[in-house]
Amino acid sequence: MIRLYVTPFFLFLLLLWVGSYSSVFPRDIPLPEEEAPQALFSAELYDADVDFFIEGSWTASLQGGTGITWGDGVEGVQPAVLSDFTDGFKFEQVPQLNLSLWYMDRYFFETTITEEQQLETFLFGYFGQEGDFLQEARAGNTDIGFGDYGMFSIPAASRHSLGAYGRFEGGYSEHHLAARYDPAQLEELHFRGSRLIEEQRVAPGDFRRGRFFVLPDADIDFLRVYLRDDRDGTMDDDADRSYRRLDEDDMVYSLEEGLLFLRQPATSDVVVYYEKGVDSVGDVGLGTGALAGITGTGEDAVLDLDSSIDFYWAALSTSDPYTDYFKFADIDDFEDWQRTINGDEALLLYSPGQWSPFELLSVYNAGAAVKADEGNTTLWLAAKNSSGGSRLPIEQFQDADKARIAPSGFDLRSHEARYPLLVYTDESSWAQSLYGPGPGGGTEAIDRELRFEQLSQAGGYNLGSNALEGSITVLRNGVPEQRFSFNPDTGELNFFIPPSQNERIDIRYRTTSAQAIGGDIFAAAINRFNFNEQWSADLNLGLRWNADPNAYITETGEAEGSMLAAGQLSYQSDRLNFELESGVNVRSPNTTGRLRLFGMDDSAYPVSMNPELMYPGAPVIDGSQGGVVGGYNEASPAINEGNDLPHSSRGELFFSDFYNYSFAGGYQLQHYSWDPPSDQTYPYSQSGGTNRTGPYIAATGSETEGNAMVMEYDLENGDWVGGTIPLADGSGAVDLSHVQAITLLVKHIGR
Repeated sequence: MIRLYVTPFFLFLLLLWVGSYSSVFPRDIPLPEEEAPQALFSAELYDADVDFFIEGSWTASLQGGTGITWGDGVEGVQPAVLSDFTDGFKFEQVPQLNLSLWYMDRYFFETTITEEQQLETFLFGYFGQEGDFLQEARAGNTDIGFGDYGMFSIPAASRHSLGAYGRFEGGYSEHHLAARYDPAQLEELHFRGSRLIEEQRVAPGDFRRGRFFVLPDADIDFLRVYLRDDRDGTMDDDADRSYRRLDEDDMVYSLEEGLLFLRQPATSDVVVYYEKGVDSVGDVGLGTGALAGITGTGEDAVLDLDSSIDFYWAALSTSDPYTDYFKFADIDDFEDWQRTINGDEALLLYSPGQWSPFELLSVYNAGAAVKADEGNTTLWLAAKNSSGGSRLPIEQFQDADKARIAPSGFDLRSHEARYPLLVYTDESSWAQSLYGPGPGGGTEAIDRELRFEQLSQAGGYNLGSNALEGSITVLRNGVPEQRFSFNPDTGELNFFIPPSQNERIDIRYRTTSAQAIGGDIFAAAINRFNFNEQWSADLNLGLRWNADPNAYITETGEAEGSMLAAGQLSYQSDRLNFELESGVNVRSPNTTGRLRLFGMDDSAYPVSMNPELMYPGAPVIDGSQGGVVGGYNEASPAINEGNDLPHSSRGELFFSDFYNYSFAGGYQLQHYSWDPPSDQTYPYSQSGGTNRTGPYIAATGSETEGNAMVMEYDLENGDWVGGTIPLADGSGAVDLSHVQAITLLVKHIGR
């Protein structure tokens, strides 16, 4: 065997030699050149060509670094993390690929892979040959035939859509048929002139409860505040209740003004004791004008801001004005609010779920509208879902996201500050139902809302790149506006007549959303007929309608639909052009057929299934009488009667990892019916270790909103299993004092 090694230097000499004798080769004979193949891979399958194309990029980066520090206050040389510098190793990859597979140059399949390392789009298709009736067919979630066809337009589909498109050609006609399912989510943008409105709408009754209080007296000498705590409390009253005293870190107060603000909402009874001179809370001579008066009797009794009554323990229920007031407050006398702590007669200032006349019911959570406030936040009292209303005075209050309705001319101790909407509604019945425990008591439907507005400069009316063209509706000062144009490539909406600085512009549109519940069925038929060289006609049909039989709306315009038919007859010659157009459009403001009034679901507290907040457990009997393990109190076995669930008889509760991990590092939670790989299922062990214990989390698809907690178990006689989901958010335990029902969806899947 002979091997020939060619070094770069030898190759250079060879080129010089060939160049010196180039005259021996004919210059007029071109050398053959081989073109680069268009396809990455070509083959033949049953004598038919198969081509594979790939286009795009796949970028990857690897970063690494470390740091050290030394000097004063540092012992020797120590590792350190430098700002804006990668600590350790960081690997990133961003694929952006388009893959195509063609068969016989007629059938094709296309898909894309993006930076989530998942198949984003897919498309099956067919192209006919000249003379075929079927010229084109596509099915998938992208490029499903869109564009303008004469006087008719098919809006673009999102990558979450699923549909089909076909184009047909006959001897004298051309036809386009398209049908698809469009998941979409309603979005809104609001402007005041060219300034963007950050809007927060809250119900008038959503004031912050259990935090802000006005004491019966001002200019007091000292104040002690207690919170009922049957676990850690040490101060018992006559009713065998336990309380703990709050310290300075738990509250803000003013002895001079008689105000008490807790740093966190109270989740149990709040009791106060104070002294003023030789008297203490509730003594005769104190509490002058502390409570707003009432007018009317019986079921007609309502709060009256123009009158007041004194607060003291000895007030008689048989004397005016206390006779009617006690009936209004649903108490026998003021001593119902009395608690004895360490021998002192203290005042029950607040109890969850009960009415208190000492609360400041004027503070609301305004969210980002107040957090970023620079003096340009306004508050409006308006009818629900409207853009108008009357303006109310507000001020930022205590926390960065809290605002208080602040009637001018009244201090915080006034009745007007406690019940401000009575000032601006002429004490109408719906406002009375917000503040009192009387007959209104919140049972009357309230069709008003509070709207916080913050204005910020915007570069234009931009709807973003995922707005569905054809779904845009505009209200200008509450009146429908049609004089605008929309560019789907940039997302810019432009008005033919620019709005003035004080005009209100409300833009509603639908966007592509994978999380959208339900969606629309869209269908279109575009038909073009050419009878001869002069005469032609168009007949176009379109439909957009809700596809979810269980869907409903809470606001007008959330599920609009339409049926459209349009026709055109044309005649063209050298001397005469003639066109006749006609059409009919039937619109429905609500294609679901259901409208839920008064925010039936708005007050719900959804519990998200978080793998970090799920663990095995059983109902707790009494946590104050000993340690509880799995619901069984081992310190006091007698209290477990009727609930014998000891840890020793807990059954096997298995754990599986229901995330599907891609080859490029991506992951996605799978449906509970998915069969995970063997290395993602764990054997059961009560002691933990390398094994894991259920429950675990899984996706539910469109069956429910959010994910599911899965309990996969194996029980013998006498065994039990249980799962626990704490009702908590980022700020701690959730206040459920106003909850009327708890809904739990359970699905049993046996083996």
